[in-house]
Amino acid sequence: MFFIWNKSDIIPHVSYCKIIPNANLIYILKEFCKNNIGGFKQPQKIVIINLLDDLDDIPKGPTKKILYRELKKYYMENLSDN
Repeated sequence: MFFIWNKSDIIPHVSYCKIIPNANLIYILKEFCKNNIGGFKQPQKIVIINLLDDLDDIPKGPTKKILYRELKKYYMENLSDN
């Protein structure tokens, strides 16, 4: 079981997910995206929250909505190639 959050207007072509570990994880996620999402919407990078040391969960506000600004900030500081 896995969950994918995609907000391409915040960080283009990056999806965040929190998942139950699986040996074929990356392959399963890529196949899911390939089969269920149009080619122009498929993420170029998939960030698996479980594998990050300093981010335990998807950041959420008091209304349980995902804080996309916090994800963008984390991505720009820690994961960005720039």
